[in-house]
Amino acid sequence: MTTNSSNIEIGGEVMNNVKHFRKMRNLTSKQLAALIGLSPSYIYFIETDQRNPTISVAIKIAEALNESLDTLFPSKKHHNYE
Repeated sequence: MTTNSSNIEIGGEVMNNVKHFRKMRNLTSKQLAALIGLSPSYIYFIETDQRNPTISVAIKIAEALNESLDTLFPSKKHHNYE
């Protein structure tokens, strides 16, 4: 899947990256949501691939987790899917 506002590919693996790094920082989804001004349910939907974050939300998540966009939202072209 891609967002309408960029070429960043966002799919299942990406959402697992958000959850992985959130847990590495010992943050609950509620705490992460509060840091970036979103609802905990929106974070859940992102992490479970039920919603694609906008670029501005993706940037906020990356900043809150102190990670790069490339780390949290890698392009599928960087992976070998055979």
